[in-house]
Amino acid sequence: TLLDARRPPEPAHELGEPVHRRSECEEWYERAASQGHRRAQVRVGMLAAARGDVVEAARWYREAAEAGSR
Repeated sequence: TLLDARRPPEPAHELGEPVHRRSECEEWYERAASQGHRRAQVRVGMLAAARGDVVEAARWYREAAEAGSR
């Protein structure tokens, strides 16, 4: 119905679907970040923040800052 079309969809996790699947580029960024690459650490933090995982984002931002990122 028209009202159903206006209602936002149910969150994926409530439907039993994966909430987020990492793309190949995200996996490569994470590999580089894990090996200490500062720019990759910042990028992984940005990707985590974009998907709403602020704890993970803060962890990567902290790693990057400790490695000398400004």
